[in-house]
Amino acid sequence: MIAEVQAANDDGGLWGEVALEIRCAAFLRDVRLHAAFSGESARLHATGDVIGASNQPLELYIILDRFTVGYQTVNPECASFRIDSEDLPPERWRLVTGETHGIHAVRVELVHAGVTWYTFEQAFEFRPGSN
Repeated sequence: MIAEVQAANDDGGLWGEVALEIRCAAFLRDVRLHAAFSGESARLHATGDVIGASNQPLELYIILDRFTVGYQTVNPECASFRIDSEDLPPERWRLVTGETHGIHAVRVELVHAGVTWYTFEQAFEFRPGSN
């Protein structure tokens, strides 16, 4: 294999040994997030498609702020997925100030053999009564 590199100056380029490793040819497409509310609790739902191929099942995680709240395995052959989070108490989805909604960082990660392969990220606002 030949790697062609362009650099802005004469100091740029590849140094030392270089390897190209492809572990998984899968990615996420059309990921959508929504919340459902039951009393004071909320659940976060992620839907979308896994596109591509893998020689083994892949793992999907929903991460709300810095905490994993949903998990499932998926076979790349069945493209569509839906992950439902655990029940989230109000302190997990409300702002610290006690407001009824707030902006949170949500990631959906596609993991292959213990390595995060593809990540979807979105700022998400929990809004009771509007979802």
